[in-house]
Amino acid sequence: MQLPPNSFIASAKINRYLLVWQPQNDKSRWLATAGYTLDNWQ
Repeated sequence: MQLPPNSFIASAKINRYLLVWQPQNDKSRWLATAGYTLDNWQ
């Protein structure tokens, strides 16, 4: 998946929601397969 070049995702949404493991609707595992973790979110 590629985002358009002018896309913006707030860092708080990434660090406090998308990359944090959730018991339901977890997106962190899917993002980790693409190389995104809390230590490497940029």
